[in-house]
Amino acid sequence: MDNQRLFIVIAILLSVFLLWDKWTFRNAPSSNVNNVEQSSAVLINENIETASDVPNIETEAVSLDIDKNESYESHPYTNIKTDLLTVEVSHKGGAIQNAYLNTYPLELGSQEKFQLLSNKKGSVFQAQSGLASKEESLPSHLSMFSSDRSNYEMTNNELVVPFTWKSENGVEVTKTYRFKRG
Repeated sequence: MDNQRLFIVIAILLSVFLLWDKWTFRNAPSSNVNNVEQSSAVLINENIETASDVPNIETEAVSLDIDKNESYESHPYTNIKTDLLTVEVSHKGGAIQNAYLNTYPLELGSQEKFQLLSNKKGSVFQAQSGLASKEESLPSHLSMFSSDRSNYEMTNNELVVPFTWKSENGVEVTKTYRFKRG
């Protein structure tokens, strides 16, 4: 009889200890401190092969003047509406400049949609892409694309929205956005 009590007491104490340990782990203040150890590195001059297929292209510095009430840039755009998202794709670079969730309001009871991506000065969050080449001109995030229509709306299970860029020497690039229902 004494052994059963001993096992029950040990099981209860172990359970209390595990609960206390989990509670301290959850309720401990988080410390976002990055510990940096000082180290010294010795550089060895070796001939390391570099990837020759990656182009070495100069980049331009862009200055950002911040005015929080204005839109970052005003270019023609295409409006895309799906079951979940309303997306504005700028013709400059074919970049997604604004994206809203259709079914989630900004605040409870509000008609304003929750915004995922924005092109307002001071809070620019866009999805941009481009190509780079030394030999020929290819579209970057600054190139002007064209679209067949200015508004697209999803009616089937998939919506495909093409944006086309044409160079002076005949190169044609199509950037395609594919949206699926759900």
